[in-house]
Amino acid sequence: MLNVGAPELLVVMIVALLVLGPEKLPEVARKVGNVVGELRRMSAGFQAEVRDAFQREIGLKPVAKGLDYNIDYLQKFITKQGKFEGTLYRLGATSSPDPVDYYVWRYWSKAGPTSGALFSGEGSDIPGGDKKVDDFIEKAKAETDVKKQTALLHDLQRHLAKYQYCISRAGLASGFTLAWPAAGNFQVFQGDSRAINQHFYTTWVDETKAPIKKT
Repeated sequence: MLNVGAPELLVVMIVALLVLGPEKLPEVARKVGNVVGELRRMSAGFQAEVRDAFQREIGLKPVAKGLDYNIDYLQKFITKQGKFEGTLYRLGATSSPDPVDYYVWRYWSKAGPTSGALFSGEGSDIPGGDKKVDDFIEKAKAETDVKKQTALLHDLQRHLAKYQYCISRAGLASGFTLAWPAAGNFQVFQGDSRAINQHFYTTWVDETKAPIKKT
């Protein structure tokens, strides 16, 4: 699966700077962004094929159906909280870099009819979310001590791992990112997660540091 993000694009930009010079860097950045966007669209189609293959292996017969976001996706599926026939792949993103906000958007049952991925909790068929998950999230929201808040989120992660309410789509994985010293301001600003090209405006190349600086 294609997973081209800020680190990979920064590598391309630094190499382009070394080879082409700073005058041509903006043009190269625009072209790279366009190519990456197209590759991501192709990758999304491939991931859908893999998911369909998984379903066929367990005896299901997936049928692709286009949905209108406002008429179908929200009204017939998301707000129904699991009361529909079939399977639904849900996509989205939270616009906040705060990890607690992610869990509020993804799992908190009290966030509204279009938020929260849990329909019923442990040992229950009644919609309303998992009470333990809600409790962890609410405690984390109220906690001002960073270390204590992190500990609460770790407990939440362990609870979610036990029940596997929401399984990530094929091809997703956690990562660990390294960057050259020349990548200035790298990941210092992390804003709207939907702005996939925001690093073009929040990072720079520091020519006084490795690997650009000549020893």
